[in-house]
Amino acid sequence: MKEILALVVILLLFFSVSCEFTPSEIPETFVEQPDENAPVLYIEVQPDMDTLKLASDVWTQFRLTSQEAEIYWVKIDFDDSNVYYSDYNSGALPSVHVSIGNYSEGLHYFTIQAFTASNSGSIADKVEAEGYLYEVQWPVIIHHGVDTRIDIKKVEYMNGPVAVSWEKYDYYNFQNYVLSKWSSTQVDGVKYTISNPRVTTVLDTTFLEGEYVSYSVSLNGGYSPGVSFDVPIKTPDISLNEEEKMVVRWNRTQNPKNLGYYHVALKVPNTYSYQEIIKEDAEDTVAVYDISPGFGDNYEFQVRYVPKGFDQPYVIYNSSGGEALFSLGNQMSGFENAMKIGDTENILLYNDGLFYKYNMVTHTILDSVRVTGLTNPGFIRISPDGDFFSYFTNTDFVMRKTSDWGLVSQFTTPIMDYGTARFWSASISDNYHLAVIQHSNILSVTDIRTGTELFRKEGTQGEYFSDAVINSEGDKILYNSLVYDDWTYYLRLADFDGDKITERGETAVANPGANYGIIQYAILEDKVLILKCISTYRYSWEERSTSDFSLISSFDIPDRFLPVAIDFNKQQLVMRYRFRTTYDEASALYYDFEKSITHKIIPIIEGQKFVLSNEVLANGSGRYLPLNDLIQE
Repeated sequence: MKEILALVVILLLFFSVSCEFTPSEIPETFVEQPDENAPVLYIEVQPDMDTLKLASDVWTQFRLTSQEAEIYWVKIDFDDSNVYYSDYNSGALPSVHVSIGNYSEGLHYFTIQAFTASNSGSIADKVEAEGYLYEVQWPVIIHHGVDTRIDIKKVEYMNGPVAVSWEKYDYYNFQNYVLSKWSSTQVDGVKYTISNPRVTTVLDTTFLEGEYVSYSVSLNGGYSPGVSFDVPIKTPDISLNEEEKMVVRWNRTQNPKNLGYYHVALKVPNTYSYQEIIKEDAEDTVAVYDISPGFGDNYEFQVRYVPKGFDQPYVIYNSSGGEALFSLGNQMSGFENAMKIGDTENILLYNDGLFYKYNMVTHTILDSVRVTGLTNPGFIRISPDGDFFSYFTNTDFVMRKTSDWGLVSQFTTPIMDYGTARFWSASISDNYHLAVIQHSNILSVTDIRTGTELFRKEGTQGEYFSDAVINSEGDKILYNSLVYDDWTYYLRLADFDGDKITERGETAVANPGANYGIIQYAILEDKVLILKCISTYRYSWEERSTSDFSLISSFDIPDRFLPVAIDFNKQQLVMRYRFRTTYDEASALYYDFEKSITHKIIPIIEGQKFVLSNEVLANGSGRYLPLNDLIQE
């Protein structure tokens, strides 16, 4: 409780009077200046504040004490209104209730007057007709509608600790602030109790980079909203050492006293588990994985700073930052689908509504166009010579030129039902033909310029169509169908003359199995090239005649290898080992059938679209590598 010395501190009037009047009626001729030995009067106020700041109603109390003179009476005014006037009795101290709703916002004053004995020994002093009059003012500031919820103004990282600052609540009913911290680390919460209303910033020294925290400041145990805060761990650096192993480097924590250990996690593509490395030394910020990466999808890394006291599985620790992706190869535009543009240096890329022409020699984007309404990137097709490309909207078939993106044709088609495909395969020629295998077991050919169906062949109960391609000139169709009698897929070559087909030959492909649909083929000018599935996870490369579909040559691919990408123009093929083992020595193969060359190459990781063109392999994550850089031998 603070004492206010009225005589010395805030004394406004100090008179010696011979009193037969009330204070306001005392004639000036009866007022004298006091001598230096006047009694000292103390006034103690409650609430104990130099300036009484009110956000709610309050009872005030006034205790007057003097060891030198008797106090006769006390008069208290609030602004210009008298609120107390009575003889002074220390057993019943003066109290005044202030209801802030009765007063305007802003500055007000209590004016306290007290009359004491003069101690002169005169008759006037003895009959309380002479004494000392004291007057002091106590400022009061009133605010209406003050919110008792404390708002945090700023949370700032101080290169180690975190400074939390909030709005000051400096009113009479203040008891304490409590700064609470909740953390994603699930370590016990932290609380700081502050008893001084003027202290509105606290340094949280328990913080650790990467943890998600929520700070709140409560007033007198009440509710206040929280503020979320985190400092992301900086992105680690991923590189390869001389042995082609992956090396992770990260920044040292700025809070080593709070660190339990560093946790480094690697998610290998196409796996559901993490490979972990623990570093307990705060100065040890390098981890080496005994893994030589493959080419394709990204390797995912995350470095976490785990605090002391955290004893839960790392997977439930949601940490901020520290993430990095690593993949082999050079940077290029990522894509959802890609295909060669004829026998040129360019490929057609599609990503998020945008088509690009990309040069695989200079590795530059040549041109682009944005389209709207494309439903499925997997339905994009390109003609054999690369003059045209096509796609589907919810209801329409659309074909454009690759040279200048010009619209060739757009028409509504029953094979696309408001975004739902009603076909198994589609292929376009360079002479405006669209060959389709429909869900209803129909092989049809449509004139793209008019949208008119030129031909249809219906399957039977004993034969079901699955796939078809048409050549550049639009006069040959290669289609695949399942014959139920012997439960075998057959690939058939047929001539097409505009309204009928004439079959030239067939070859058995495979019995239906886990991968019977993974069959790729192309019709060139004088030959048909086929990557042919001959049984489950067994392929052969075949070259056949376009006149009678007779076999010219074949090459058996080792068992359990699946196709990654094919460049039919250059007769090049990349295969990967079917098991999701990225460390097998023979996990990928590269074939050049024109040159009769086979190479083992670094592992190829599935998960992204691949395209092979001009002896460069690119994948949808936005990376490419020349074939020579893939070769391990």
